[in-house]
Amino acid sequence: MDRADLNSRRATVEDLPGLQSLWHALGLPVDELEKRLTDFHVVADNQGQIIGAIGLEISGQFGKLHSEALAETDQPDMVRDLLWQRIEMVSRYRGLVRLWTALSDPFWHNAGFQESTDSERGRLPSDFGSADQSWRTLKLRDERALDGALEKEIQLFKIQNQEQNEKIARNAKVLRAVAILLGVLLFLVVILGVVLLFQMKPESP
Repeated sequence: MDRADLNSRRATVEDLPGLQSLWHALGLPVDELEKRLTDFHVVADNQGQIIGAIGLEISGQFGKLHSEALAETDQPDMVRDLLWQRIEMVSRYRGLVRLWTALSDPFWHNAGFQESTDSERGRLPSDFGSADQSWRTLKLRDERALDGALEKEIQLFKIQNQEQNEKIARNAKVLRAVAILLGVLLFLVVILGVVLLFQMKPESP
């Protein structure tokens, strides 16, 4: 198997039969995974046969590698490397700051995934699973930048919310002033009508 004959890409609906067959052969939960087809990236040969696949679940700015599935091959790490290049590209494009995985193959350790600390697991998205299990993680960029961006977004939201409240208050004052003015005008019209009515009333003989 020559690397030049393989290509990595996002999985499509047309890949589903091949993925189902691969998942079934490896004892993975086919029914569950086929519902998450959009998570998956594949390596295929020139005939379109699926040689390997891996899922990338995204939650906010974190990603989880899951459900690695490789066909029988004498070069599994070459397939993993192609998948990893694809995952790296997608992760950076999506602006992810950290990746997580429970995959245990040594390849992922060599790719930079390290056993997570208690502090790091405290940031594990609940969507990914329990923080009590064994997780390996890889930082893609400084998470402090994420914290700073979130703080800026919160401050911007507060400012926008305050401006909106002030605008609503100003509009309410204007409406109250208009209502009072209309009330005064209506009162004056009524008084004027009463005066005119008395003036037009004929005098008794």
